[in-house]
Amino acid sequence: VDSVSWCEAARFANLWSRVEGLPPAYSVASAGDGASPNALAGCEAGAEIRWDLTSTGYRLPTEVEWEVAARGCQPQRPCPEYRYVLGDQEADLLRTAWVNVNSGWRPHAVGSREPNALGLHDMLGNVSEWTWDVYTPNPAAGVDPAVAALPAGTAFWRVIRGGSWSDSPANARAADRYRDDPRWRDVDRGFRLVRSV
Repeated sequence: VDSVSWCEAARFANLWSRVEGLPPAYSVASAGDGASPNALAGCEAGAEIRWDLTSTGYRLPTEVEWEVAARGCQPQRPCPEYRYVLGDQEADLLRTAWVNVNSGWRPHAVGSREPNALGLHDMLGNVSEWTWDVYTPNPAAGVDPAVAALPAGTAFWRVIRGGSWSDSPANARAADRYRDDPRWRDVDRGFRLVRSV
């Protein structure tokens, strides 16, 4: 999926949850439980979107969850500290990612490059991915700033991770983070859904 805003990604997460009979993860602060397909209609107007931390429905990953998955971290094993997913060289990145030097300036089918250690494809490159998090310039090490909803008007930008087919290799590292207006679509912007179980 590409050319999607953060608001659309959050709305899709709720809709997919409903299709599978799961409780929606998101709601607009003044709109109740978020079960309606239009429950996030206020997102584009800057309404406060809340995440029900008890929901087992689909949602956007937090920035921390995204990075752990991108690096291929596994229980009981140290997280790889490579510059890219499979190593420190640009050639290592090109084995797993579509970026501006190998993409032909367009997205490609998911899974057409090598996966990371967790078997996940396209964590870097192809399309950059929205996360739940509100952007802060320098989040504290090891602290996930997305655990609770923030009051409307206190923050607006949402975090994007992973780089895309239009980014240079230097901007498609697991550690790189960017921000954007959650209402905006971009041709190289997509998302990945997760569930809490």
